[in-house]
Amino acid sequence: MNDNFSDQMKKAVSSKKFSVKKIVASILFGAIVMVFVFYGFATQGVSDGHVAVVNRHVLTQNDLKREQRRIEQMYQRIFGSSMDFSSQRQNMIQEAVQSLVNSELVSQAAQKEGLAATNEEIAQFIVKDYTIFQVNGVFQRNLYFQFLEGNGFTPTEFESLIRKEIESQRSRQIFELGSAPNQLEVEQQRKLKETQVVLSYVEVDPKALESQVKTTPSEISKAMEDKAFMTRVEDEFKARKNQFDQAEQVKAQHILIKTVPGDVISEKAALEKIQSLKIQSEKSDFGTLAEKNSDDPGSKIKKGDLGFFGRGQMVPEFEKVAFELKPGQVSEPVKTQFGYHLIKVNDKKAAKTADLNDHKNELASQLLARDLINQKKSQIKDVFEKGQDVANFMKSLNLSWKDSAAFDLSDDRVPDLSDKVMEHLLEIMSNPNISKVIQDGDKTLIVKLKEIKNNKVATKELSGDTETRVRANEAFSEWLQAYRQSVKVEINPVVFQ
Repeated sequence: MNDNFSDQMKKAVSSKKFSVKKIVASILFGAIVMVFVFYGFATQGVSDGHVAVVNRHVLTQNDLKREQRRIEQMYQRIFGSSMDFSSQRQNMIQEAVQSLVNSELVSQAAQKEGLAATNEEIAQFIVKDYTIFQVNGVFQRNLYFQFLEGNGFTPTEFESLIRKEIESQRSRQIFELGSAPNQLEVEQQRKLKETQVVLSYVEVDPKALESQVKTTPSEISKAMEDKAFMTRVEDEFKARKNQFDQAEQVKAQHILIKTVPGDVISEKAALEKIQSLKIQSEKSDFGTLAEKNSDDPGSKIKKGDLGFFGRGQMVPEFEKVAFELKPGQVSEPVKTQFGYHLIKVNDKKAAKTADLNDHKNELASQLLARDLINQKKSQIKDVFEKGQDVANFMKSLNLSWKDSAAFDLSDDRVPDLSDKVMEHLLEIMSNPNISKVIQDGDKTLIVKLKEIKNNKVATKELSGDTETRVRANEAFSEWLQAYRQSVKVEINPVVFQ
């Protein structure tokens, strides 16, 4: 932290009164805000009796139990006292350890910056500020110790928690004070928030363009006479050749009789049934047998038909037999993880390397259509950005203008529209008589300004509190991450067992 900034902020918060309620709530109920997780911390050298060691400061099993109880109480307040934590034990332990480690890191970082809570501050909190320990305004030692015993604290442990919470709040206050926007920023925010914008837009679906593009056989033939175009066809074929190569395939039917894994009786019954069906298949129609007997619902309704399939699509035992059979043959019973199968092969396709001549017309048609679509996109740009016969063009594509919801210039995106629109917003607003064509993936957006209006904003909406918190949290996290780089943290893996 910058020394001058640190000195200024320390001075600014030196007289600040910390909220007693906030400190107590944080200690007993509230979740400590996490700025990073502890994954990757070292796990060697930690005593079995310890949960973690943070820069030689030991976190104990008692700390962990107390933190788990605090987190459980917090969740019970949110989800109800009947919440069962047994199934979430590992997650609860992980959250508790993470909370303890991060709390200790914040405290150590604060102390390094000279922001440590003094013994006098802690005594002030216990004796004067926390009225639960008082009777008629006078501190009662017995009430203090009853509180500690009821909540499972030793005096040292409770005072340590108070110290850490004061240091955490003090650190955050420093960053909040340093992150507040100045008057100029607030005024700029006012102007942005008061400027309300509505856009009109058209979204051109690629399918709408495709419907406008039709290629005829004569157009394809003419395009293929051009050497440059045919070079593109050849390049397209090379790039997609794997799609056109035909692997070896088998067309088959099957009958499945399921088994219960590990059940000897089930295995025996299934085998006997499939053997019986094998005998019947020599005289009966295989499809009829599959329809009546197969336990595979997907293929059963199709008389066991699996269609054509290549290698790698079936389980290994099934595939091996299917590719070995000849068309018309029925296999012996085949055992897989699903049960017993009978397989009948009906047809086979040998592997075949694709030839350009077999696919050039198809590829030429696709490339020609792609070119025509790109021409349409260029035409869209000319029509809208130059304002040439917009109405007739929109009618030809069955397009119509829509209006966005109103938004102000402090928003980070335009409602209803792609984030890309925000990238062009200044240009759109600067040229109200021209439509902007924006490409967003395969979709084309045409956007123009419809309206700019002034909307007065109440002063309370411009306090900057939200922005201050965001800035402060970011700065706080960066500061703590920087401190973390110089810290050794060891987590005891036994804790999670």
